[in-house]
Amino acid sequence: MKTVALNNKKLLLIVTFIMKQLIVVLISLNIFSTYSQDRDKKFALSIITDPVATYKDGANLAMSVDYMMNVSYFKAQVFVFPDLRGKGLVELTGVPLGFNFFNRFSDYRIYVGAKGGAIFRDGTAFGTVGAESGLDINFGDDSWFIGGFLSYDYREDGVVWEDEADSFWRLSGLVRVGFKW
Repeated sequence: MKTVALNNKKLLLIVTFIMKQLIVVLISLNIFSTYSQDRDKKFALSIITDPVATYKDGANLAMSVDYMMNVSYFKAQVFVFPDLRGKGLVELTGVPLGFNFFNRFSDYRIYVGAKGGAIFRDGTAFGTVGAESGLDINFGDDSWFIGGFLSYDYREDGVVWEDEADSFWRLSGLVRVGFKW
């Protein structure tokens, strides 16, 4: 009968591989259990506007839907600016990963997230990526909230006004009012 001898190097490689896989599984289970923590009111629908842009360039309006968990959140948003310097704008963005902090009594929510999406102007789509950070304050029976947030976005839609325009970063300050259920 033949025996196969494993030298120390091969054994170490096998054990290392198994340990790495075990660590990945344990971290994944921890993440899933953390993300699966639920809130009583996890969905939020809000109306958003940029007051500075409204003052400078006319009315703009957005609507967003948030799915909030104890630690993380996801968001989808549609922003419409019908007459931005003579041309319409529709922006579809989402937050695939964001993080929340709620105080002990859930009176307020602080959040930060990475976002991405597309900007549509004159029938052409342009990419955008960025980050958002904000504060929502609950009122009434904690179903209603008012908040403000900053959005810092890398945009590629400058070519609408100039053929050789470079992509650019834009900081926007927005306010929102919404309802949670």
